[in-house]
Amino acid sequence: RRGELLVFFTVVVYFIGVLAGYIILIAQQLEATRILHVSQKAWTCIIFLPFLGLSFLPDMTAIAKLVPLGVAGAFISCALISCKGLYDSGNWKSWTEAELEGNQIHQTWPQSGASVGAVVGTLYGAFGVNANVPAVLCEMKDPSEFPRALRSALAAVLLLYLGIMLLGHYGYGNFVQGNILISMSRAPANAREAFAAFEGGQLKWCDWTGPCSSMSSFMMQVSVLVNLAISFPLNLMTIIQSFQTMDGFSDKVPVGTVQNYIMRTSLVILVFAIALVIPDFSTVFALFASLCGPLLQTIYPVYFGFKVQRLTSASLRLSRTKIALLIL
Repeated sequence: RRGELLVFFTVVVYFIGVLAGYIILIAQQLEATRILHVSQKAWTCIIFLPFLGLSFLPDMTAIAKLVPLGVAGAFISCALISCKGLYDSGNWKSWTEAELEGNQIHQTWPQSGASVGAVVGTLYGAFGVNANVPAVLCEMKDPSEFPRALRSALAAVLLLYLGIMLLGHYGYGNFVQGNILISMSRAPANAREAFAAFEGGQLKWCDWTGPCSSMSSFMMQVSVLVNLAISFPLNLMTIIQSFQTMDGFSDKVPVGTVQNYIMRTSLVILVFAIALVIPDFSTVFALFASLCGPLLQTIYPVYFGFKVQRLTSASLRLSRTKIALLIL
């Protein structure tokens, strides 16, 4: 019972953070489109009602039909980042050491231990899928196909992420922006512009006078928006199903009741509140992934697997894989 509550609480906290990150990214993309000349926070408020409506879907059946579209959006956005990064590498190849003034375009190793922690947390969030498994299995027509589907998905994601990390860093280096859409749409004319800073140490990209690319940035905006708009209700359903199946909560929020709708509304309000208070995706995602990722992807599986093994097997030895996970 205590283990179930612990996993339940961690899953809810983790996905609330992930969903807040999604809303931040969606608001950033909408702000960049300049459809309305309003701020990111204003866009966050504007999209609240549509996403609240998505939270009232009874299950994932309707959204599941749109998943191929979301996957296509993810593949296109990854391909755009990789190709544009490779193409934009020409912007810095002519910069001399004198122009760089001691700044490094690329770096092989992190500069501090704190940055390693943020990176590891982000990797947990990027590749960790344990918390999604129950919700996906509940909706699958043939759950026996899940292991193969999981392996295929992880292999595809690994290749895409490698392309983004290698080619994206090669193209934009240490002057990449927190929202890579900015780097893809506008370039610095020289090294001084690239590393110029203002209050808070943020790069002063608004004064960049290099080449602009509106087509690639527009395609990126559309691809990201499609992917995130479909991913949001899928991940939200993980939290909702946790409440609807958890002993002690399921009888208090039956499906279709007012209590259930209040629970869903409260979750969405909390997600949007976080997105408004901390409107930076990197900060939100790294924070929640660092707090909950190691627990969900490493500590809980190893610990509870060991508990089950103790009940069903005479051998209590940890496998090499489990030991490696604990060391990490």
